[in-house]
Amino acid sequence: MDAPLEERQNRRRIALAAGALLLTMISWAFASPLGATHDEWFHLGSIWCANGVDGSECLEFNEPNESGYYTGIATIEDGSCFLDNAAEVLRCKPTVAGSYPANFGLYPSSYYKAMNLFVTSHPTLSVLTMRLVNGLLALALLVGALVLSSHRVRLAWLTGYVFTLLPMTMFLTVSVHPSGWAVTGVGTSWLFLHNAISATKEQKKKRVWSIALWTISSLMVFASRYDAFIFMLFSNFVVVVVAFNIFRRSQIKYVAVTAVVSAVALYLVSRTNSLVSWIFDFPLEPIGEMTKTSTWISHWLVQTMWVPIQSLGIEDLGQYLPGQFTVKLPNPVWIIGIALLGGVMLISLIKPSIKQIIFLFVSYLLIAFVILSFNGRLERDLFNLSGRYVLPIFSFTIGYSVLLSNNTFQIMQIKNIRRVAVVLLTVVHALSIHAVIETNVDGQSHSVETIHVGSDAWWWAGLPVGPNFVVLIGSIAFTWFLISVWSTIRTVEISCETNL
Repeated sequence: MDAPLEERQNRRRIALAAGALLLTMISWAFASPLGATHDEWFHLGSIWCANGVDGSECLEFNEPNESGYYTGIATIEDGSCFLDNAAEVLRCKPTVAGSYPANFGLYPSSYYKAMNLFVTSHPTLSVLTMRLVNGLLALALLVGALVLSSHRVRLAWLTGYVFTLLPMTMFLTVSVHPSGWAVTGVGTSWLFLHNAISATKEQKKKRVWSIALWTISSLMVFASRYDAFIFMLFSNFVVVVVAFNIFRRSQIKYVAVTAVVSAVALYLVSRTNSLVSWIFDFPLEPIGEMTKTSTWISHWLVQTMWVPIQSLGIEDLGQYLPGQFTVKLPNPVWIIGIALLGGVMLISLIKPSIKQIIFLFVSYLLIAFVILSFNGRLERDLFNLSGRYVLPIFSFTIGYSVLLSNNTFQIMQIKNIRRVAVVLLTVVHALSIHAVIETNVDGQSHSVETIHVGSDAWWWAGLPVGPNFVVLIGSIAFTWFLISVWSTIRTVEISCETNL
C-alpha cells in the first residue's frame, strides 16, 4: 500500500479509536459514586480544601508534617446524585455534611489544586467532571502516542498499554486518584522521549510535538506520586541508553557512573525529605510479630512478580466504606488477563535480544526495590500490597520488552490470534464494568445478571439511562476501540518458512 494513503487511513482509524475510547471512559466515569476508588475519602478532602484552611469547610487540626499523612478535615455534603428528577420514584438522599480527612499543602498538592478547579456546590457532578477531565488527558496523550509513532514503536506501545489496561488501569485513569496521572504519565513519557530522540532532521514537527507531550506527561508524574517519579526516571534512562546505543559504543562505564550517582542522589534526598524517607527504610530486621526473615525474603522474591499481576483483576477494586463496597472481579477476568499477557511475553521471547533480557532483569530488580521500600511501612505484609503501587511501570516493562525483541513478529500481528484476543479482551472489559456498576448500584451477585437500581443506588437517581445501558454502551465502545486501534497495525502471514 502507498505510504501516504496508509498514513491517512491510520489517522482515520486513530480518530475512530479515540472516539470509542472516550465513550468507554465516560461509561467508567458513571460506573461508581464519589469515594469509590482506593483512599478516595482522603483525596476528596484534599481536593476540596486544596486552597487551604477557610475556617468553615476546611479546618486544620494539627501542624503540617506532624501526622505525616493528613493535617485537617474537609466538610463535603454526602447525598448528592447526578440529577435529582422530581418525577422519579427514587430520589436523592437528603444532603448531610460529612467529614473527610484533608491534606493541607502536602504532596501531591499540585494535583489537588488542579482538581480543585472543578469543585462546585454539587459534589457528585464535581467528581464526574474531574474523572472526565482526567480521562480526556489520558486520551489526548494516547492519540499523540499513536500519531507520532512509527509502526514498530506503535505496536510495542499498544501491546504494553492494551494488555495492562484492564481493569485497574482503566479504573484509576478515569478517577480522582493521583495514581491515574502516575499511570498515564509514566506509560507515555518514555514513548514521547523515544520519538523525540529517533526523529530525523526532516521530522522537526514530530520532534517538537514529542517534546511537548513528553513535558506534559512528565509534569503529570511530578504532580502525582513520588514512587511514580522513580519509575519515570528509570523508563527515560533506559530509553536514552538504548536509543543512543551506549552498549555498542562500549560506554557502559558512563551508564554505571550515572546510575550510581543517581542512586546516591536519591538516597541523600530521602535522608533530608521526610516525605520520601520511606524509600530506603527497608524492613530488614523483624519487629514484634513480623514474619521471620527467611520466610519473608522468599515471599518477597516471588511476590515481586505477583504484585503487578494483581492489577489484572486479582485485586479488588475500591475500598470498604459505609454505603460502598469493594468490587471483587469475576475469576475469568484475571485468568484471561494473565493468559493473554503470558502469550505476549512468550512470543516476544522466541528470539530475545541481549538488551531485552537485561532490561527485564533490571526491571525486576526495580520492582523488587519498590516493593521492599513499601514493606518498610507495611510491617512485611507482602500479601496486602496493592498492585497499583507498581502499576505505572507495568505497561512500560511489557511494551519496551516487545520493542527490544528480535522476533520478526509479535502476537497481535497474527490475524487469527488478534481476533481471539479482541474477543477475550471484550469479555474481560464487559465482566469488569458490569461488576463495578452492579456492586455500587445493586450489590454484587457474583454472576452476570440484570442490574436493578435499588435503594442504595441513590447516586444514580435521575439519570436518563440505566446501569444496564451503560454496561452495554461501554462494552460496545471498548470493542470498537480494540478493532479500530489494532487495525493500525499490519498483520503478517505465519508459515513453516517464517523466519523466527
